[in-house]
Amino acid sequence: MQRLLAAKSEWQSKPAVFSSGTAVLFQFGLFLQISAMLFVFYKLFPPDVPFTRTDTIFPTFIVTRMPRGSSGLLISAILAAAMSNLSAALNSLSSTSIVDFYSGLCPNSSEERHLVVSRILTVARGHCYFCWQLLRAAAARSWRWDYRSRR
Repeated sequence: MQRLLAAKSEWQSKPAVFSSGTAVLFQFGLFLQISAMLFVFYKLFPPDVPFTRTDTIFPTFIVTRMPRGSSGLLISAILAAAMSNLSAALNSLSSTSIVDFYSGLCPNSSEERHLVVSRILTVARGHCYFCWQLLRAAAARSWRWDYRSRR
């Protein structure tokens, strides 16, 4: 979408959309290939304890089957991608709040003030989301414990 919006004309936007679609198609093909290879691997070499959730297959493979250096690099790459997505989401929420709300409430504020308020909003939202996830995790643990005790 950014490539499309950054294009100066319709002629420039067409290759941007096509190249973006091609990159996404390649990326999904790679993900599907990794999934198929893991499926075959665990059919040939079944784990000692069967998987109860499918989202644990890839991390288990990384930790138990890959060499130490490679697994460390892959885990750090996954964490870096997650942090990048989180920072982009927090930044866009902060920017939207400044443009849509704060500028309307304080139309004469300076750019420096916008920057300070934007940073404060980013930190506050990050803390709120962190606390919200802690509460969700605690509630899920409590629910599982309560559910198991009723059996």
